[in-house]
Amino acid sequence: MHKNDLQNLLLSTKELIDVNKRFLKESGEDFNIFSITNIEKKEVHTHSSMIAELLNPYGTHHQGNCFLFYFLSIIKDLVSEEHPIHTNLKSTPSVFVEYTIGPVSEDKLFGGRIDILLIFNDFKVIIENKVDADDQELQLTRYKNFCVENDIVLYLTKWNINEAVNKTAGDLKAGIDYHCISYQSEILEWLEYSLKDLKNQYVLDGVKQYYLLVRKITNQLTPKYMSEFKNLISSNLEEANYIKDNYDLAERHVRESFRDDLLLNLQTKLSDADYTCEIWGDINYEESGIVVKPQIKNHIQEATVYYYIAPFNNFEGILSISICNSTLQEAVALKLNSEWSKLGKGYSVQYPVFQSLQIDLSNFKQLVELTKPKIRKKKEEIIIEEVLRFIERNKENLEQRNQEYTK
Repeated sequence: MHKNDLQNLLLSTKELIDVNKRFLKESGEDFNIFSITNIEKKEVHTHSSMIAELLNPYGTHHQGNCFLFYFLSIIKDLVSEEHPIHTNLKSTPSVFVEYTIGPVSEDKLFGGRIDILLIFNDFKVIIENKVDADDQELQLTRYKNFCVENDIVLYLTKWNINEAVNKTAGDLKAGIDYHCISYQSEILEWLEYSLKDLKNQYVLDGVKQYYLLVRKITNQLTPKYMSEFKNLISSNLEEANYIKDNYDLAERHVRESFRDDLLLNLQTKLSDADYTCEIWGDINYEESGIVVKPQIKNHIQEATVYYYIAPFNNFEGILSISICNSTLQEAVALKLNSEWSKLGKGYSVQYPVFQSLQIDLSNFKQLVELTKPKIRKKKEEIIIEEVLRFIERNKENLEQRNQEYTK
């Protein structure tokens, strides 16, 4: 494989993405209510609620079983021809969101809450909806145990997968005990069919917004450019596969180099002060961060109360700077933050004082921004400035706590 082949594929892909962005901007499709209100990945309040509302023949869309018919027409192919779904495409089920089937049992085999439940006369359709949430232990097993003959369990994920992980499925068999569907395929197909049949402009506009949202969260270009993109990938499969296999390494490099640059910056800014700055943990470690420790005057012992900047991993959320109370003593926490005991469990004994640095390295869009030199430099400057202010603001208190603890 030649380097030029990879570069050409990446450049061609970037051109398509740029053209698609211009189209979205000019057509107005970039204006999306779900994205603007920051609810685009809320499983229950956005996706489960929206899907259930559309599937409900008595929903506020007032389109009868239009949406339900197209949905059942797609999933009927997952079951045998003898299944009653084939004669119920125009039936009217009861539709529920977050349907409780009892407390989760100690052995995890019974109980829980079903994301979306459709109850027909002869069968039920259970939909477990996974956008970004983690799988729960034996979750699909619990739902299967709730089933009787002819009930259908659907495992809905963003991307096409062949089977659920053992953690949630247990001994269940994909294609027999449950069926995998995705936003990337079945949900987009369902919405596309439904949109063609809608006459009410208000409903059409609302469903179109949701359709565009699903395309966004599954990284789909508009149909015209998506077709061109598929052809591009198909003619460069070896290169595309190589990029896929190394994507996680590239993402890791962006986060790791960002952390390294912040560390170098801090070491330079604090070079004349009595601080040591060092990396803490692997970049994918749950508490990956930067530790800034003050040197205690007249003591060899290391500081037990220090500054901690984290997380730099790709799953925990917004970066923040905090004071780490490694003594885990409540008395020390109270001296660091007199309001600590009143603030509830959001402020732990270990981190009684913290401040957000307004960047989320688990957010793909923000990660992409860090690949752009000018934006990255500006973000680094803002973060360093905030960190130095935080250190200066808490310097005296930190020094006193360390002196007390090392006496």
